[in-house]
Amino acid sequence: MTDDEIPELTPEQRIKLRTARAAALGMFSDPDPESREAAWRQFHQVGDVYAEIRDSLQVPDDAGAYAGQIASILRRIPPNWGRRLGCDAGWYPLICELDCVLAHIDSSYEVRQVKEKFGRLSFYAHPKTESHNGFDGPFRQAIQSAQDRSVTICELCSAPGCLHETSPMGPPGRWVKTLCPACAAAGHRGRSYSPVEGGCA
Repeated sequence: MTDDEIPELTPEQRIKLRTARAAALGMFSDPDPESREAAWRQFHQVGDVYAEIRDSLQVPDDAGAYAGQIASILRRIPPNWGRRLGCDAGWYPLICELDCVLAHIDSSYEVRQVKEKFGRLSFYAHPKTESHNGFDGPFRQAIQSAQDRSVTICELCSAPGCLHETSPMGPPGRWVKTLCPACAAAGHRGRSYSPVEGGCA
């Protein structure tokens, strides 16, 4: 599939995707069991949207000035991997900066996934040029550096941040996210956060 053949999301697919994401959030974060059950039913009504749009460019609605570069990054993802980002807007500048560095090293590098995992950026990419494939080379070092920096940048707003975790008194499950003090105080998706012990300077 060439870049020209990669479809963008239609307005209808964007609505279905937003509905599926809202339902998924309700399934895991709503404290009321009946509300979680209703969210589960709603998710399964639109859940097939993920298979339908997996290979479409899923440029986030909040990409703003980064939309073009994020679309270029998503085009580096091969078919069947899902062309989307799994993180919030505060990390878009970091991801786009990393893309520039990696493209300078290997212009045809491939991306597999870009997401948040345990409050940290996870950027899975592979160089096409064999000489850049070593774990101690500049390609891997650039990725490691960006991932290390991600735990100092608020995932929501790009301000200086540190690791935070959800309160044990909040919705079910433990969530870890890199946040600035203001975003942590405001909460995120119905969850309240406090700094991870030893995680903030």
